[in-house]
Amino acid sequence: FPVTIEVLLGVLVISRYILVNAVRIHAVIGDTGTSIISRVNGILFSAVATQSVIRGVSDFFGRG
Repeated sequence: FPVTIEVLLGVLVISRYILVNAVRIHAVIGDTGTSIISRVNGILFSAVATQSVIRGVSDFFGRG
């Protein structure tokens, strides 16, 4: 349980840092870097969503 809180706080701190410094980060990586990061995130989220659907269907039919 305490590890969960530590991880949650770590993600919160990292997210806050990124949001506060978004303009500076964008200035460094530029439009191309932003586009690449956006596409990679899209692929990762699609993979997670696909895995979730596959697991849900598998559990529904009792094969999980």
